[in-house]
Amino acid sequence: MGKFEGRDLSDLALLTLGPTLQGGRNNIIGSTAERQMFQTLQQLIEPYITHIQWPIIRFELPGGRIFEIINKSDPDLALRIGSGTESVPLLAIEVKGGGDASNAHNRAGEAEKSHLKATSYMHRWTIIQIPPGQRSRILQETPSSTDVFDFNEILEQQGTNWERLQQKFLDLLH
Repeated sequence: MGKFEGRDLSDLALLTLGPTLQGGRNNIIGSTAERQMFQTLQQLIEPYITHIQWPIIRFELPGGRIFEIINKSDPDLALRIGSGTESVPLLAIEVKGGGDASNAHNRAGEAEKSHLKATSYMHRWTIIQIPPGQRSRILQETPSSTDVFDFNEILEQQGTNWERLQQKFLDLLH
């Protein structure tokens, strides 16, 4: 303390390099997970798609109702009724694809922060890797989520979380 040398500056650069690289890696994991969920939702509404151009899918149901799914930063995915500036927010989805079980609670907290800002959305879902035996704790850490689904089950398209997500998503459209 009180004495600063050139070597100290060099050491500081090395100390910050690891977190910088990890942050970049985490961004890639998050972006990949968002795209995977975007594609999963696309599969559910495939027959009704009228327009698709990244990051928007527009689709129309047989009764004439138009919806958009938008991949954006906050929320990660949004389902809106209508299109363009005339659309109305319906569902905000936060996707947390990281698999480090020790950091799952931080990811749930990040989803919570996003959902607190998404007050115009009636439904707010979190799709997150839930460590075994931790579902109730994850639910406590994101109380603004109207539902929480396990990322792995959704990605694999099997299990009770996948069945529940499909049913709830289709219910929102009718």
